[in-house]
Amino acid sequence: ALANPWIFRQLVQWEQTGHWDPPGSFDDRMSLLLEQFEYLVEQKGEPKAIVSFRKMIHWYLKSMRVRPALRHTFQQVKTRQAFDEAIEKVRAENHRRHHAGDIRVPVPSGPNAHW
Repeated sequence: ALANPWIFRQLVQWEQTGHWDPPGSFDDRMSLLLEQFEYLVEQKGEPKAIVSFRKMIHWYLKSMRVRPALRHTFQQVKTRQAFDEAIEKVRAENHRRHHAGDIRVPVPSGPNAHW
């Protein structure tokens, strides 16, 4: 669910119909990312929200195909202004690139006993 927040909706659709909607677009993911960040700000206050959101934003940005160097900038963000500036860089660089499709998570092959 970290890389695809729509996974549970997709599973229900697949179970009921045998088909599922694609995961969210770049804009959908950006909206969800910002909404979750705002919830954290309300709950924890801005400084703590910024620090605790660093791990979550990595998953969002990875699924949005944001290049690693740009994802890394969020690890140094300490203020809301710096967060907003980094978000604008992500939007400017990636909005025009492509649809953020499914992210592939590598898993070992073979029987479970060998994992």
